[in-house]
Amino acid sequence: MGNIVNARDMELIQAQTKGFLNAETLPISYIVEETKYRGIPAEFHPVCEIQEHNSTVKEYVFIGRNEELGLEIRTIVTEYADYPVYDIVAWFTAHGTKRTPMLREIKVFDGLFHGEKAVLYTNSGDFCSENSYEQTRQPYTHEMWTRITPQGGRSCDQAFPYFKVQFEDSGLNLAVGWPGQWAADFGVVDHGIGFATGQEITNLYLKPGESIRTPKFTIMAYAGGYERGVNMWRRWYCKYILPKPGGKPIAPQFGCSYTGDGSYPEFLGATEENQLEHIELYVKQNMPYSLWWIDAGWYECDTDDPKIKAERQWQKTGTWEPDPKRFPNGLRPVSEKLAEHGIKMLVWFEPERVRPGTKTYEEHPDWLLNVKESVSDGNCGYHRNYLLNLGIRECTDWLIEKIDRMIKENGIGIYRQDCNLPLLRYWRDNEVSDRQGINENLYIQGYLRFWDALLERNPGLWIDSCASGGRRNDLETLRRSVPLHPTDYGYGYHHIGQAFARTLAEWIPYYRTAPLDWSDETGNYPEVHPEKQADYYTFMSALCPCLTSSGLEGTEEEQLVGRIWRRAADIMVQCDYYPLSETSKKPDQFCVNQYYRPEEGKGYIQAIRHTQCPQESFCARLRDIKDEMMYIFDDMKTGQVIRVSGRELNTEGFHIYLEKRGAAIWFYQETREC
Repeated sequence: MGNIVNARDMELIQAQTKGFLNAETLPISYIVEETKYRGIPAEFHPVCEIQEHNSTVKEYVFIGRNEELGLEIRTIVTEYADYPVYDIVAWFTAHGTKRTPMLREIKVFDGLFHGEKAVLYTNSGDFCSENSYEQTRQPYTHEMWTRITPQGGRSCDQAFPYFKVQFEDSGLNLAVGWPGQWAADFGVVDHGIGFATGQEITNLYLKPGESIRTPKFTIMAYAGGYERGVNMWRRWYCKYILPKPGGKPIAPQFGCSYTGDGSYPEFLGATEENQLEHIELYVKQNMPYSLWWIDAGWYECDTDDPKIKAERQWQKTGTWEPDPKRFPNGLRPVSEKLAEHGIKMLVWFEPERVRPGTKTYEEHPDWLLNVKESVSDGNCGYHRNYLLNLGIRECTDWLIEKIDRMIKENGIGIYRQDCNLPLLRYWRDNEVSDRQGINENLYIQGYLRFWDALLERNPGLWIDSCASGGRRNDLETLRRSVPLHPTDYGYGYHHIGQAFARTLAEWIPYYRTAPLDWSDETGNYPEVHPEKQADYYTFMSALCPCLTSSGLEGTEEEQLVGRIWRRAADIMVQCDYYPLSETSKKPDQFCVNQYYRPEEGKGYIQAIRHTQCPQESFCARLRDIKDEMMYIFDDMKTGQVIRVSGRELNTEGFHIYLEKRGAAIWFYQETREC
């Protein structure tokens, strides 16, 4: 995918980041005892080293030491030569033989952004609710101040660490990369907006040799309006953030699974026998399967709790070995059978949450954190759950060895990590007043080191980031993973899923949906979800880079779905994205989106008329259409082909006619032919 950056974009980023490349004017701030510092002042004797990773990425490493304070500060500023983007992260280390003075209110960015008529766009993140991924547009006027934080210590839980500031003729994309409890403060200043971000609470001293780090903050500047900012972000993300196992960008996936005969929830009914049997059935369906999904419950999780009326319970996590009764040979026979057909095996883990009666609980009780007051909070929550403390280096080293061995022995191609705990109380309930924030910080360092080690040791491995849905998908997490389960809410609510997808498409181009259908014959969505097989409308509503389903039979319609997805998948990640209809979470609207690769002159329109929409047609005003070109549209479902000039498209639009509960995917190609 090409680059849309121009000279004005690069001028804007330089203007907004003045001081980023000078130690004393770096945008970091912090308080040592009662003195507030900005940057790395002269008394720290800062030096700068420049490290060029390739022709487009350069790191400026600023290091300063204050012998009297026993404190070293290392700040890394990453500059992208081909995009108007900077990253910044800072490390604080006690380098002497004594503890440091108290450090407070550490911010990785504390400064101003200049522009007129600022409008701030924020988002609610994910919290298993219809109100997840809800965008808020807030014009900033006199004396406004906003603080945004997630809930419970997971970075996207009821807040989203991605922000857009739109000025009169330019804008900023901002991202806080911190898989824990961050805070972002916005306020009005003359001719601009004030902004500060960091870990929410830091009030601590450092022990000799101990290091803490800030979130990694990313800023992108762009000329023009909102849509241009979206697509510049998508292009930068695909080049620099989207993981590249084996040196290639993660490819779109069409997945399937088999949970068992329905007698057990999740994958408690999965066995070696039924997995092998259904792999053979599915590969005969002529579908583009490339991923086999094994979720929670494949490990030893028998329960003898008389309060639990079940033989096994997936929530009993902490013994990370295949259940020998159901998988006597481990998972290797399953992965080997899949490999014969070029299919990757995805396997679910949740190593951070530990239940009594498991091997981790019995063998390493000194690595477990508990909350002061344990209360029942559904299946997971705090009740009977302990947190494996990744802030202990020995613990993280052990976990690296354990999971790395599981990956290698079982042939796991995609490591899926869930986190069904609100982590914050575990960290804070185990801290003293002069070490506030230390548990979280060391834990986050361990979490990222764990993933880095798995990726380094297993070339080609993918990581799928999950946390009760999409509650931990900050940019530091997504530099290492993709979110294949961005919410636990509303799989079968087509209109809500479409609205969620808009937030994801703007910020996280690679994600997954599960095409379920919870509508009834009247077009309503009853509380008791109907047991229905996904149809064409459902699949087209859910069209995205990773699409998974189960129970398919390889019908003619399902095979058509597979061919349409395959053709769309070659476009949808590395492309520009334009929502052409208003965003709505109601089933009485059209939802229309455009995906376009201008470098190749090809794209497609996704058009959905939801179940209660009274409107019979929609006029799509396509973006980036050239008057002098011709455009050939084709609908693979109907076989219809339409030729229309760019001039006509720009003046009349593209008219789409659908029945209620209808869907169409119109592919198009730009051409000079008349």
